Amino acid sequence: MQKNNLKIIAITFEEKEKNLPISGSNPRDYDYYLDLDKKLYHYFGMFSARFLDIWGPRTWYAYARAILRGQRLQKSRGDINQRGGNVLIDPDGIIRMHHVGSGPGDRPNIKPIIDLIENEN
Repeated sequence: MQKNNLKIIAITFEEKEKNLPISGSNPRDYDYYLDLDKKLYHYFGMFSARFLDIWGPRTWYAYARAILRGQRLQKSRGDINQRGGNVLIDPDGIIRMHHVGSGPGDRPNIKPIIDLIENEN
């Protein structure tokens, strides 16, 4: 993302840097912010998920796809009820994308995000 002058900041409530999985990246490729009180999560509407959000069909489908791709599933050591999400903020502080995940299987499509970044530059 250097060609777009993009800075990635991972926000986590986990205390260990190794718990910051950004697919295909090295932890040195991005900064991270430790949000133990989950203030930023809550600010962006990422509250606790319901049982079916976490263990519903979308989650099982995502896990099945991961297994079929040869990925090993790992036991979570953190708060599995905490919703995740993605927020894209431009250099002027304008929120360009805001996605609150409904559960572990809910991830935004990366192509529209990349298109948005490339069209802004």
